[in-house]
Amino acid sequence: MWMPRSGHRHGGGEGGQAEGANEKAAAEMEQQVKSGIDAGLSAARSALVADARKKAEEDVAVERRADAERGQRAGGKLKESKQTELKLLKRRRKLNEKAESLELDVARRVKEETDGIRDAAKKQAAEEHLLKDREVQEQNAALRRQG
Repeated sequence: MWMPRSGHRHGGGEGGQAEGANEKAAAEMEQQVKSGIDAGLSAARSALVADARKKAEEDVAVERRADAERGQRAGGKLKESKQTELKLLKRRRKLNEKAESLELDVARRVKEETDGIRDAAKKQAAEEHLLKDREVQEQNAALRRQG
């Protein structure tokens, strides 16, 4: 008779320790998920931005070469050169704007995905916590029925 009561009191303490361990494990798991997601999304974002900038630079370089050849063939007309330079500057500005817009889009998508994953991880952790609470309550009720 003495042992179940002692076990009951001692078991209650272990339940509190188990809850703390479960909460710590859930927090660690959430942090690992966040870190993995952040790293993956950051790498994807960097790759997308780098590709967009590289394409823009290639497009500008192709246009510059083509315009330079035209200018040489035309005998280096000053007016044509100025117009070409203006076109290139406008094109570069548009390409830079596109790259910035793409970068902003990627950042928004990354934030949305991160927020969604973070919310899912929090929900999962809360559900696991509820299940553990129910389990502890059922164990306590079973011990009371025995004692």
